[in-house]
Amino acid sequence: MGDVFPSEKKNLSCSRCGICCEIVRVYQPLNDDQVIWWKNHGISPKWKTENFYAIDIPLKCRQLDGKNHCRIYDKRPDACKDFDCSLGEYVDFKERI
Repeated sequence: MGDVFPSEKKNLSCSRCGICCEIVRVYQPLNDDQVIWWKNHGISPKWKTENFYAIDIPLKCRQLDGKNHCRIYDKRPDACKDFDCSLGEYVDFKERI
């Protein structure tokens, strides 16, 4: 299964922050009431396109070890390989966990 949105990946080297293994990102069309619902549950949807929001749900992968190394890196799923790490976008998230 491919990305819902084309990747806007930048040439970033991995800093082993682990953020790619600590969230599940979903894209969802939301109305104003639904955005408020997510915010009331501690998650602030981020604007992605005019119709969809990116929602980062905290959910740590069981394959991430204590040093932020992936135990199955060579065999990781495409969803992991395709994760768009625009590091600055996640600073607020990392401060909340």
